[in-house]
Amino acid sequence: MTNETTAFCSGHANSCAMVARLYELRSPPDRIVFCETGLEFYEVYDYLDNFEKKIGIEIIREDVTKEKPQYKFENWFMKPWCSGQHEGEIHGVPKQCGACWHHRNVKDAIYQKYNKISAHSMIGYTRNEKARIMMPPIGKPKNFYLYPLIEWGWSADNSIWYLKNRVGLPHPLYEDEIGFKRLGCSICPYQSGEALEILYYKYHEIWDYMLNLEDISKHSYFNNKSLRGNTFSTLHEMNDFLDREKTKQTKLKL
Repeated sequence: MTNETTAFCSGHANSCAMVARLYELRSPPDRIVFCETGLEFYEVYDYLDNFEKKIGIEIIREDVTKEKPQYKFENWFMKPWCSGQHEGEIHGVPKQCGACWHHRNVKDAIYQKYNKISAHSMIGYTRNEKARIMMPPIGKPKNFYLYPLIEWGWSADNSIWYLKNRVGLPHPLYEDEIGFKRLGCSICPYQSGEALEILYYKYHEIWDYMLNLEDISKHSYFNNKSLRGNTFSTLHEMNDFLDREKTKQTKLKL
């Protein structure tokens, strides 16, 4: 059986800090894999390019949608349900229940591909994400998945600090100018209210795209408001509120 290790790198702060620290400790993985979603912020791609040059590595970039175009988000979004109470309706905005749809259909296939040829796979979960620790794949040992950040006791703030101060490559999406606390896909329905406000103010094209998705969908971005603790029923309702707030602030400055 192979003794090789695979580190999965999302291009976000935690997994990048994990990879950089492993190289600093001279215990690098045998391969680093980025799972393409097609829904990342453009800064993520730029950061990965700069990260490769800074660390002196090559990241394998995998895109399952090239072989299975049905898993491209737009294709899945417009595809009708085949059965059940929503039969005939398009999927629309992913409903906020269970595991992330895009992770299950796009990322998991890549995970499985490299898990098969690895003795261990490394995941960048932090000490605050112990509840996310996964069961090993069938036929793999209990310690198949390794979580270096948890082992080191690192939080997300530790990862952000490390990239900025030790690697010398601060991640722009977490810096004050943008200010995300955590990242997922750019149009993720699981985003916090704070993250959605960042999209409204700083990523107009993404925000408008999300509003358009909600227009087409049979259900809103806020199927389960408790996930964000907000009081909005729809993304459009949030948009109207933020429009009013922006108008108030503009008048105060006059």
